[in-house]
Amino acid sequence: MPLRRGVTAALALLALAVPTAARADAAPSCRIPPGTPVAPDAARVQSLVATGVGSDVEPTLGAQYAGMWLHPSDGTWYAGIAPGALTVEAAQALIGERVGTRLSPADADFLRERLRVVAEPYAWADLRAVRDQVFRAIDGQKWDVGVTAGIGCSASDAWRVEVLLFNDASKFVTLATKVITGRHGDRVILRRLNTAPPKIVSVSPGPVKPTAAARSKVAPLRVADLVSYPRNCVRGSSARVRATRESVRRLTATVHGRRVVARDSVLSVTVAKGHPTATRLGITLDSGRTLAATVRFSRCAV
Repeated sequence: MPLRRGVTAALALLALAVPTAARADAAPSCRIPPGTPVAPDAARVQSLVATGVGSDVEPTLGAQYAGMWLHPSDGTWYAGIAPGALTVEAAQALIGERVGTRLSPADADFLRERLRVVAEPYAWADLRAVRDQVFRAIDGQKWDVGVTAGIGCSASDAWRVEVLLFNDASKFVTLATKVITGRHGDRVILRRLNTAPPKIVSVSPGPVKPTAAARSKVAPLRVADLVSYPRNCVRGSSARVRATRESVRRLTATVHGRRVVARDSVLSVTVAKGHPTATRLGITLDSGRTLAATVRFSRCAV
């Protein structure tokens, strides 16, 4: 079988149940353990951030942008800023100004009070580039193992690229992956879990903005939830892939390095004879979130 691969779902939206002042001793601000209760006014913070305030953070901070996430358990929201000319205090002021252009005075004051800008070691653009480089390097090995790679904070004190191997990874694969990830220093955290690899991996580049419906828990979103395609064999020479939700802004399929972009939410993938055609499906949602998964299409036996 070809490599089973993907990018980890973004960590976010489940918060600590302690005040912000106590977080420094308990865990890094970017780490959000699951299972904690949701503060009564967390839904208000989430809904206000979702008005467009959250999406303003990256263009406001520019090249120093280092993530945006929420702590619903105490109703705070965070923006990370990487080293550069802009200080934490200046970034807080700039984001506060943008908040004022989006919301009423009362809501803007409330959201500014809940904003925490924190220093992060690496910019989001830097981590995205490293993530993609690591993924391509591992993907090129054609190992028959499960691998996930994405930006996370589950094993570090800041946002970094986290690569996970599973119990199907041999010592050779583990050591080779250490070499690949080691080229990027502490931008990458590598772990091997003594569990079976996931059959389907949901994908996201980093923390995501929650909705009011996703207060204390966010269900993983899969590519299969957003598009339809042949699950068994393909009758004919091509497989039809169609977006099934209006929230899908862009749909692509990549085969052997060649990318096809869907028109009117539909695209076709030419399926080779005699062997499966590995196809990388990519999705961009209206929210800006991206997902990807690899599927394999095979022709039906005649």
